[in-house]
Amino acid sequence: MLTTAIRSELENIAAEAHTEKCGVIFNGRLIELPNVHDHPENHFMISHCDAIHYMGRDVILWHTHPRHCFPQLTAEDIRAAKFWGKPIAMMHQDKLLDF
Repeated sequence: MLTTAIRSELENIAAEAHTEKCGVIFNGRLIELPNVHDHPENHFMISHCDAIHYMGRDVILWHTHPRHCFPQLTAEDIRAAKFWGKPIAMMHQDKLLDF
C-alpha cells in the first residue's frame, strides 16, 4: 500500500529526475536502487545483489521516468516486474500508475 508520504516522495523523485529511477518500497520506506546498466542514459538495470536481497521479501517495485520520456512503463519494465512477481508503481510527473 502506498501511503501519502511514499506517494509524495515518488512525486518529488519523478519531478526532479533527469534519468530513470527505480527501487522498492519495503517496510514502509522508499528505497532507491542504483542503476548498474552500462548505458544508464537509455536503460535501467538493478544489480543481481540488490535483486536477490529484495526478491523474496514483501515489496512493491517503483519506477519513474524523467519528464521527457513516455508516461508509461515500457515492455522491459513490465517484464522485470513479472520476473520479480511483485506489484509495480510507476510515477510520471504527478500521475501514479499501479500495475
